This record gives sequence, structure tokens and C-alpha cells, in this order.
Amino acid sequence: MKKAIDVPGYILDMVSKYANSYVELSRERLMPNVSDEVWADFIQNRSTHRLADSSERRKIHQAILGEIAKRGLVGERPERPLLIYVCGPKASGKTTLLEGFQQRIEKEQKQGVYEEYEAPSLERFFQKYKAAVAYFMMADFQLFKESLPEFAESGGEYAVIRAEAAGLNEACKAWAEELGACVIIEQLGYGGINREVLKKMKSGYELHTVAVSAPPTVNAQRLLQRSREKDEAADLDELARMIRGISQPDEVLPVLEAGASGALLFSDQNYRVVASWEKGREEVFQPSDMERFRGYGGMSENQIKGLFALSGVGVLDLRNS
Repeated sequence: MKKAIDVPGYILDMVSKYANSYVELSRERLMPNVSDEVWADFIQNRSTHRLADSSERRKIHQAILGEIAKRGLVGERPERPLLIYVCGPKASGKTTLLEGFQQRIEKEQKQGVYEEYEAPSLERFFQKYKAAVAYFMMADFQLFKESLPEFAESGGEYAVIRAEAAGLNEACKAWAEELGACVIIEQLGYGGINREVLKKMKSGYELHTVAVSAPPTVNAQRLLQRSREKDEAADLDELARMIRGISQPDEVLPVLEAGASGALLFSDQNYRVVASWEKGREEVFQPSDMERFRGYGGMSENQIKGLFALSGVGVLDLRNS
């Protein structure tokens, strides 16, 4: 059994620091469209960020971050750490893509079967991902949910632990950088994360990015299905913000171009490569999909929600699911 890894105290300090910062800056993301009274009650009585610096909580954070390090730091430390960045709106197909990568790795290891992806850019990205997983640390939001008791106690309301989870995520990334670990980031792809990714690249990481998008009608249907399966609320307004946000011209597209490699995927029935970038050189394979992706960035959130309606999914369906 692998020995537990001690987490430095200053890394644990970051959890509380970033959790409190998240609350100050992310009211609309945590509790959109609520009154000041409801917000004040949430901050004072429900959000777990207020507990993050207690000795009991620090023990939980120690266990969470120690487990993440124990799982990941099993290979040799690379000369230049890889930064694998997978981004896209909720229900666009990010997690499914990574699960497919992991299944292929396991199949190769157990059966010696090697089946390459047809698209060269996707195959290159997979090979970089495969190299990274031998020595990497990745924030595990499912582990956060399982380890922070208020998530279950609230009936699965993620907002209750979201600020604390954001603090754990930031602490995990800072510690991984100190250890020279490869980093795998799965995020929405807008709202500051892209600037952070570019900053890491400039600090010495070799950056490889995949952005995953989907037609808004498909996104809405998937989100509704997920909300029903998990018995969680789904937010149509937030999904519209995500789709519009990642498609802004100054968000993920510059990251795809700046790194060692990048690929934009559309996922509906399968994944298809819309465009790829290698050392800044762009190659577009699906011009109509590329035009659609850029077009979402020029639409209002209400216009995107209008596209959701084409799938038969309405606001009440999502909010009451």
C-alpha cells in the first residue's frame, strides 16, 4: 500500500483563502438571481467556505489532497511537465472524452490492443494525455463531493460546497506545480481560467488543449438527462452563459493557438475534429462547424436559450428536473 503523502501547511492555507475569494467574486455563479437577504443567509449559514480554516476541516483537506497525490505521482518526473487542458460547457462531452482515454489506456495495458483515433490531432492529444497520467495531479470534484459531508446533507446541492471545492482545486494546482507534476485541467473554458492556463504555459509547461463543444440543442438534452439521473437541479441560464462564454473570440481560441497543440471538437453522436492547431498553425476540417462555434460567441444568452427550445427543452423542464 502506497504511503500517505503529507500536505504542506501553506498549501492547506490556500483552501480557505481561495474559498473566501471565490465567494466574494462569484455570487452570480453560486446563487444567480436571488435577493440580498437570501444571499446573506446562504453565506452566513449554508456555504461551507466559512468552515474551511477550522482544524477539523483542515484534516479533511489533508486527506483529500493526500489521496490525489498518492493516486497520481507514480511515474517518473518529466523534464518539462505537461499541461493537459480539456474545456467546454457542462454536458458537452469533456468527461466522456477523458473516460474514453482512460478505457483505451487500460485496454492497451491489459490486452495489448492498440487502436488509434482516426483524426491525427486527437491521436496526438491522447498520446500526450497518456504520458501525463503517469505523473500528474488532478482536482477530483467527485472526491470533494464524497468527502465534504454537507454535499450529501443538502441533498446534492453543489452550491453549498462549491466555494470550498474551488479552494481545494486551487490548492491542488499550486501543489502540483511545486512538485513538477503534470497537470490535467477539466474546466468550462472561460471566466479567467484561460488566462491562468496561458500563464502556466509561459512558466514552463508544455500546453496541449482540447475544447469540446456541442450543438446547443444537444447540450440542453444532455443536461436535462444528467439532472434527472443525478436528481440534481439544472440551470438553463448558466448553460447559455457557458456556451456563449467559451465561444468568445478572446477566450479559448487563443489558448488553442498558443500551445504546442490544440483541437476543437464537436460532439453530438460522436466526436469530430472541427479544427486543429500545431505550434500556432491552424487547420480547419469542418468550416460550417467552425462558423457555428464562433457564432455562439456573438449571440445573446436569450438567443442561445431560444436554440434550446428547438430540442423541446424549456426553462421549466430544466429548473424543475
